[in-house]
Amino acid sequence: MFVKISGSGLLFKVSEGTKGLIFTRVDSTIYQGSDFHAFVFSLGDTVFAFGGYGFWRNNGVLKFLNPKNHDWSSIPLDRELEASAGDNTGFWLDAPNRNLYIGNRYLFNDGVKSRMNRKDPPDSILWKLDLTRGKSVMLGKVTKNFKPGINSPWGLISDDDTANLHFLVHDILQNRTYRFRYPVQAAFRSIYERTNSEIWYFKDSTLYMGNLTLNTFDSLKLSRSDLEYTGQNVYIAVPETQNISPETGNKTTALIYIAFALAGVMLAFRFIGQTQKSDQKTLETVITAPTSSDSAPSPEIAVDRPHNLASIFHPTELSLILHVATKTGKGEFTVLDDVNRILGLANKQETIQKKNRSEVITSINRKWALYNGVDTQLIQRRRSEFDGRYFEYFLDHEALDTFSGPKSGHIQ
Repeated sequence: MFVKISGSGLLFKVSEGTKGLIFTRVDSTIYQGSDFHAFVFSLGDTVFAFGGYGFWRNNGVLKFLNPKNHDWSSIPLDRELEASAGDNTGFWLDAPNRNLYIGNRYLFNDGVKSRMNRKDPPDSILWKLDLTRGKSVMLGKVTKNFKPGINSPWGLISDDDTANLHFLVHDILQNRTYRFRYPVQAAFRSIYERTNSEIWYFKDSTLYMGNLTLNTFDSLKLSRSDLEYTGQNVYIAVPETQNISPETGNKTTALIYIAFALAGVMLAFRFIGQTQKSDQKTLETVITAPTSSDSAPSPEIAVDRPHNLASIFHPTELSLILHVATKTGKGEFTVLDDVNRILGLANKQETIQKKNRSEVITSINRKWALYNGVDTQLIQRRRSEFDGRYFEYFLDHEALDTFSGPKSGHIQ
């Protein structure tokens, strides 16, 4: 048995001692703060954590405790399914087949819009995540009763939100919703209310429920014969052509998508090549343009050359530079989410965000170096003090006056 501290990487193995329980720490991580209410589970001797909330947003990262360095390592997935067990999202682990089912996800990004001001319903989609291959499949739409509950061998157990508090079993594999027959239903409800349960787990078909604070625990022996079919399905399946997963998608549709994707890539490379040639030509024009010492110097060219400087940057690049300059002028750093928002990457996958960010900032720094004949980077970065996995950005202080001083008004 393991205990994980929510919002951190702290993991303890629980064993029984002569004077009570012994908690032995098995990780070597530093405080993370990025996975509050993550769904924690184990397969064999390996402990996993999926999703969670932190740093103003939900995430869809799958991690496991690496036995080599006793730290949490992430597993690559084909898409990020942002989810948190604290936001009414339902999870069910099919351990024998190593599949994780996720339904009724709430998507939060408080850096863009505070959750206090939003009334968005859950997306009501049920996803199947293959933990071995990192592939996800959209199965269909689930009911509101598919929510945080108890992982049982037969499906996810949750209540029906009625005054009588009936407990349901969502059997995803058979796509059927069951309820417990009367004698067991009554016993289940009695134990649940008496113990004020906040902890549930199965072992050998026995459900253990309890409350650590109140020190109240009880158990109930359950079997599949205690269930009766409600006549309802767990989810309404989506047509095969709507499922974009390679695992169940229509092959013909997939080939069409691939053809369009290849055509898009070819056009993108052509556009990038033309843009790079145009940028290079602009730089050469700026650097080699003849000047006359006899004529009165133009304030825009002789002092800071802002007119030429503005012309060598793409509008998006210039927007990022000015934003970083403003933050740096105030003694603040530009966070990753701001960079992604300015570059139009806020809703893209993390790998795409990282690649595009790198390309844009490299382009900015290269143009700046060529324009000034220096090796100094215009936009620089450092590791965040709050989370070393991420970077914060700032402007080279020697260049700050060029973009934030009174002479740069026409650039802005």
